[in-house]
Amino acid sequence: MRKVFIPQSCYIANNYDNLDTLIKELPKHSFGMKGLFPLWALTGLKFVYPKLVDFPIFVNKTELTTVTLFYDAFYDFGIAGVGVFSAMLGGISYLFEKWIRSTRHAAFYMIYAQVFIYLAFSFFTTWFSNPATWFYFIVTGTIFFMCERMDG
Repeated sequence: MRKVFIPQSCYIANNYDNLDTLIKELPKHSFGMKGLFPLWALTGLKFVYPKLVDFPIFVNKTELTTVTLFYDAFYDFGIAGVGVFSAMLGGISYLFEKWIRSTRHAAFYMIYAQVFIYLAFSFFTTWFSNPATWFYFIVTGTIFFMCERMDG
């Protein structure tokens, strides 16, 4: 068994090398199919139609497969996808910052914390293409709306 020692700075910097590899080697964009992986996973469609999730990962080292937050946006739509995704994240962040000042709802603080933890650690993976992320959002959102109904 081969042991690999990787300093932490290399681990983080390699995400951008992997994005560079994707940009140089991607033969064609997936037009939203890769970014919709959480939908295919949470509905079970990935087992019915395996081609929905059959996308190669473009990395420069097989030991370092971490990618940036923008990896799937570029994979799906190119630079336009990265721009739109960034604008959406900026808009959502603006709304959260605006709403956080006007609420005292504990469940909203949980959703707020989730979003910004994902953004703070966005250099490790594509959080918003991860089914677990959306599962947690659904659960927390359900708690939020249940509390809203009880309060209202």
